[in-house]
Amino acid sequence: MQSNFGKTTALRPLERESRRGVEPAKVMDTSNDNRLSKKPNTLKNMNWDQVKGNWKQTKGKAKEKWGKLTDDDLDVAEGKRDQLVGKVQERYGCAREEAEREVDEFANSL
Repeated sequence: MQSNFGKTTALRPLERESRRGVEPAKVMDTSNDNRLSKKPNTLKNMNWDQVKGNWKQTKGKAKEKWGKLTDDDLDVAEGKRDQLVGKVQERYGCAREEAEREVDEFANSL
C-alpha cells in the first residue's frame, strides 16, 4: 500500500493534509472576543438600559430636548437607542453620526 502523503492534490476549502489524511482546518473561536462585539461600549449600554427602564420619565426630558419629536415618535422609540436616533435624524434632517452623538449625550446627561 502506497502513501499519498506529500503528493499534491486538490483540497476542499478549509482542509489541510496531515499524516493522518485530510483534516478540517481549525476555526478560531471568537465568541469571547470583545473586539468583535456589536456592543462596543459597556458604559453606553448600561446608560441605555437605564433609559429603557425609566422610559416614561425619560420621555418627558426627550420631548423637552427635541421639541420636533411627537408623542408618537417617542412611543415608537420606547427607549430603543436606534429608534430614537432614527427619529431625531428624520425630524431634524441631520446626519446619522450627529443624531447618534446627540442621543448619546442626552443619555449621559440623565
